[in-house]
Order: sequence, then structure tokens, then C-alpha cells
Amino acid sequence: GTWQFMSAHLVQHKDAKHDVEDDIESSLYVVLWIALMYTMTHLTIPARTLLVKDVFEVDELEGVGSSTKSGFLTSRMHFSKDVFVDRKPLDRLIVALAELFALRYTLVTQEQQDIYDEMTEWMERLDPDANERNLLTNIMKTNPAHKIKEHMEILKSHDKILAVYDFHLGLDGWPQDLPVPQDISSYRKYHIQRHCFTKSQCYSRPELTTSGKKRRFEEI
Repeated sequence: GTWQFMSAHLVQHKDAKHDVEDDIESSLYVVLWIALMYTMTHLTIPARTLLVKDVFEVDELEGVGSSTKSGFLTSRMHFSKDVFVDRKPLDRLIVALAELFALRYTLVTQEQQDIYDEMTEWMERLDPDANERNLLTNIMKTNPAHKIKEHMEILKSHDKILAVYDFHLGLDGWPQDLPVPQDISSYRKYHIQRHCFTKSQCYSRPELTTSGKKRRFEEI
């Protein structure tokens, strides 16, 4: 798929299998891209430019992915307050989508995973009507490994994300005015230059264009 709209999982793990949950997550980046490119925000031009770069133009080295996109999902720092001007339903939609996919990238410690595996084995040995079964089930529900497993099953279907879109698109406050292209500044002007090493063994760095294509500048 298009690099800018690929899921954080595929960006971070370049050899990973492309699954339905990756396609579903991509819808968030399509919505966010269009919103940032054609909707007024409360962000300064440098702040909007950096947000676009961090989410869509993640730097990569040969054979190594990037975790900046998953970091955006789990922190949602830019959306701790309204981002888009007079578009609260759009802000709420972006946050809801980010929250939906963030759990996919939640860290599970080895201890938490081991506890979950042990409890799963106990559950399988218990009689279906055993009193202990309800207690273990309630305890398991608090385990991050269990939450992620259940959540990933939800993401294998389109039902949940369709419900999220339907709910937020039904909210009052969506504007009727036409989209207006927004300025995205050169990374050179506002960002410390970072170089990536390419297959050609030449230093270069990508810069975003309004068309969404990468433009690569050779460094002298």
C-alpha cells in the first residue's frame, strides 16, 4: 500500500503479513491526511508540518521500520485539545479512531503474558460449571494480554469501525463549507535535518509535497 497510509504495524515491521486490521487502520490515516491538508487547525504551521512528518513521512533505514506512527496512536498528544477550527466532530472522530487502534500497540510484559498463559491453561482444565471459572474469567479480563487478544478479534471485522464512523458522522457540527488547502512548510526551515542512508550509499532526506508524494533532496 501507499507508505503514508500503511498501518503502524506494517511500517514498524516491514516483513509482516498484510491483514484486514491493517486495511481498517489505514482509514484513519486517510481521514487524518485529508483533514490536515484541507482543514484549518489551531496548530502553527511548524507544528502541523511536524505532525504530518511524524505520522506520514516516517524516516526509515534499510531493513528497519519506524515506531513514530504507533507512538502517535498511543500518546495522541496533539489531540489532547481541539485541533481543527470549529470542527469538534472531526476532532472526536480522529481521537476515537486512534483509541480504537492504540491497544494494538500496547506493551505486554513477559510477566503479564506468562500469567495469562497459565490462567488459560487452568481454564481449559476446569469444569464448565465450576465456581472458579467465573472468578478466573473476571481476573483474566484485567490482563493486558487478554484485552489485546479480544481487541484484535474485533479488528478482524469491519463492524466496529463502521459503528465508530456512523456514530461520529451523525453528530451535529459538521461544516458545510468547501475545503481549503493548508500550508505545509519545508522541513529544512523548521526541523533539524536528519539524513537517511539509501541503497545508493548517498545521503538524502525526504520532503513532503502537497500531493502526498515524497520528494528527495540530495545533500551535498
